[in-house]
Amino acid sequence: MAALTEAGLITRSKASFGLKINFDEREGDPSRVFVAMAELIKVCQDIDRRLVSSIQVDVEPILLLEDIQKGSLIAWIRSTFKFPQNTPSLGLDSHKLEEYLGESKFALIDFTRNKAALTDVGLTEVQMKIFGILSKKKPTPELPIYTPVPKKDLLFGIQKMQSAVAYLTEGKDGVEYIGRDNSKTPFNLGLDITPGVIEDILTKETLANEITMLLKVKKPDYLGSSQWEFKDEKGSIDVKINDFEWLERFRNREFVLAPGDSVLAIVGVVSKYDVDNNLISTRHTLLKVLELRAANLSNEPKQGRLDSFEEY
Repeated sequence: MAALTEAGLITRSKASFGLKINFDEREGDPSRVFVAMAELIKVCQDIDRRLVSSIQVDVEPILLLEDIQKGSLIAWIRSTFKFPQNTPSLGLDSHKLEEYLGESKFALIDFTRNKAALTDVGLTEVQMKIFGILSKKKPTPELPIYTPVPKKDLLFGIQKMQSAVAYLTEGKDGVEYIGRDNSKTPFNLGLDITPGVIEDILTKETLANEITMLLKVKKPDYLGSSQWEFKDEKGSIDVKINDFEWLERFRNREFVLAPGDSVLAIVGVVSKYDVDNNLISTRHTLLKVLELRAANLSNEPKQGRLDSFEEY
């Protein structure tokens, strides 16, 4: 098995790709380098799972640590694949699938190069570039039916990459992705992903309406930003309280509100959809409380109505 040299940059024969962190030994907490490397490996596996969704085979990509080298910290990673029992492989060529995943991660990381902020500029191009890699490799020759990786998955992959490299110091540290063919591209340590930017990029249409809802209290917010957790017929939802008069009365303990109690309220619902009419997000804002409804007293927590909010 050939060893890596800085001059020739020969990758390990079994490694699918490498991650290299250059760091200033005199700067910052040394653990940041190892934390960043561990997080980057997790991110690469997450991106692989998103990329594999484009083929028609039920296969789980798994990353194995092939080698670690010191100096600049270099981790060589090998891709392998796990098939569920009694699931047809459709002649899957694991070597071609490995190449698709490796080259696609390279393209996604390279897409972020020199970007100061994440926008939709060039996003369609990188989506189609990755789809072109898949179409060229044809890892499932018996069923060569492929779909582009959703933009949402690409954006979330980028967001996770930035969270991983955030442990490092811009201007002092650096990270590179090394392909199997020794090609290299840097991770962008300066890319700024502000809250809500992915949702804004994906949103094609926004629908807003007001409805009357019966919400069961799960977890109130006594002191924070008025973000309460309720349960409706579909499960748990976070709701911002904009009925400030009612909220102030609650905080002044003018009425009793216990776990399992419900509120009948007018709720503003804002739903955002992407270009393919897929729901991106739904936000709830309680505009007006109409009525309080107490829970069945036989189901009340024994320790008191205001002291404990259990799971419902």
